[in-house]
Amino acid sequence: MQPYMKATGPRRSGPQRRPGLTRPRLGIVAYGPVQHHTPLYQLLTKRDNVQLKIPFLSDNGHSLTFDLEFGLSVAWDIDLLSGYEHQFLSTIGSPTGRLSSIRALNRWITHHDAVVVNGYNSPWMLLCRLRGIPYLLRASSHPRGLSPGVGRVLRRVCARGSLRQCWRPRHGAS
Repeated sequence: MQPYMKATGPRRSGPQRRPGLTRPRLGIVAYGPVQHHTPLYQLLTKRDNVQLKIPFLSDNGHSLTFDLEFGLSVAWDIDLLSGYEHQFLSTIGSPTGRLSSIRALNRWITHHDAVVVNGYNSPWMLLCRLRGIPYLLRASSHPRGLSPGVGRVLRRVCARGSLRQCWRPRHGAS
């Protein structure tokens, strides 16, 4: 059985950048700290190929929060914040309104070369488009979704338009 991907050539020992080139400023808009995203953020920071910054829309998961589905207060018992640059736009102790978050992200987005947004209906995608900032779409669902009727058609049209505007790396991606 052959592996899915096979490494070829010598392994690089660390970041190798051409002299005089600056690292791209990459921002990742995230809802809150999550245990399966933290290792990626730490690795991207450690590799030092990009200047990574993460604005968390909430500290939900980092701070103790009441989870309605579990019926109890929960918080991660592992360190989710070390090893990468981040900030909280809103906290459970001092929540900010949607408009304040939009204003803060609007200022934040303009300081990045590319931004990763989550989901087909992310309002941050619209901010990137309005500001002319390339964005990468990360989604774990299909653009058609589960919406019936008109909602399904609208979602598909919006997703198609959004996907056409996504930034595509110049390294053989189509």
